Amino acid sequence: MQKMSWGSEHGCMVCRPAIHYYMHVSSRTIHEREIMLAEHPAMDQGGTQVRRSRVHAIERHQEIQVRWDEHIPLSAYARDAGGLAAQLRESWIGAVMPSPVNIGVAPGPGSLVSALVQDVGLLASPVGWEIYAGGHAEHPVKEGSLLGVAETQLQAAALATACLQWYRQTAWYDEPLWAWAERLGFMSIRETLLDDQLQKELAATLHVDL
Repeated sequence: MQKMSWGSEHGCMVCRPAIHYYMHVSSRTIHEREIMLAEHPAMDQGGTQVRRSRVHAIERHQEIQVRWDEHIPLSAYARDAGGLAAQLRESWIGAVMPSPVNIGVAPGPGSLVSALVQDVGLLASPVGWEIYAGGHAEHPVKEGSLLGVAETQLQAAALATACLQWYRQTAWYDEPLWAWAERLGFMSIRETLLDDQLQKELAATLHVDL
């Protein structure tokens, strides 16, 4: 039997990822209610006051994982990978993605974190930062394509954020970023995201969503 491609297989499984997504959203409401009940005395259905034991807030599953390398390679243009990684991580706290996303930030060539095999990878270069997208480390390994270059850390974070938000808005449920890039066409994505105005609009949309 011929093996189904990711896209055709996804077409047969639309409901399950969507259900998981809505379950995740509804679980947030339930979790917030549990915290509120822990902070204030609750009343049961019979009107009797119920004292609940302290409920420890359970950190929501973060679907964006950011990795960076503290090691500074022997390079004249080594960058602050930790600072850029922290900026990206803080921007995406609480975001729900179509599929888990890995971000890698490398301070220069020879880094222990490979920016080329991440969903989004940022690699220090003589011009500042190179931003790659659409890679993955699973077999068969796929290298990401160059999305663009940025002179500053702020510009690099803006381009990476725009890419993630565009993916978030246009991907199917449970569609990996690399599959999304192949479906839309990387050149189309690149041309779209290099529009400065659109980058700002996508960043603003992210802040509203969160």
